Amino acid sequence: MRPHRLRPVPAIQSSAFKGFRFPPKSIVLALRWYWRYGLSYRDVEELLGERGIEVDHVTIYRWVNSASTHATTGVSRPRSPNSPGRPIHYYPRDTDGATANR
Repeated sequence: MRPHRLRPVPAIQSSAFKGFRFPPKSIVLALRWYWRYGLSYRDVEELLGERGIEVDHVTIYRWVNSASTHATTGVSRPRSPNSPGRPIHYYPRDTDGATANR
């Protein structure tokens, strides 16, 4: 089994968190825990509480929604490698199995 490679965390500018009450490092930490480990908002709230950061789970929900919109701006969904990128047309067959002439 191949070792799991950790992707580098992109540097987030402090302007991305302009107007937030909490420091950017705390927000990034909460987002990383939520996305990477699939924790619930309340679990992330509890983990931050253990580090001395008192934050409500609704605040974490708002951070996730805000960061998701910023992260997905200008990003399109990757296509399947087998997808031709256009609709596939199916033609009706005659009763004998031959393709109908169009």
